[in-house]
Amino acid sequence: MYGPHKTTILLSLVTAVSMATFFLYYLAPIARQIGLVDNPSDRKRHKDPVPLVGGISIAISLFLALPLMPFGLGTYRYLFMGLGILVI
Repeated sequence: MYGPHKTTILLSLVTAVSMATFFLYYLAPIARQIGLVDNPSDRKRHKDPVPLVGGISIAISLFLALPLMPFGLGTYRYLFMGLGILVI
């Protein structure tokens, strides 16, 4: 039913989601301490400051989970290089 590639892709997906959750959980308090938050105002719905680490967490977990993929990512190297520059 499941081939070796589907299992490997599923493993890399679960790994990426797990790492993103881990990074969100541990980076949110650090973001609050250093002031990397979105403060509420009249135009926003949230009442408390919201940490701005979601994109950082997802990008880090994506880059760490990519080597687990069962196929070559050489054709996407320029895309990943651009994403790396944006993250920095």
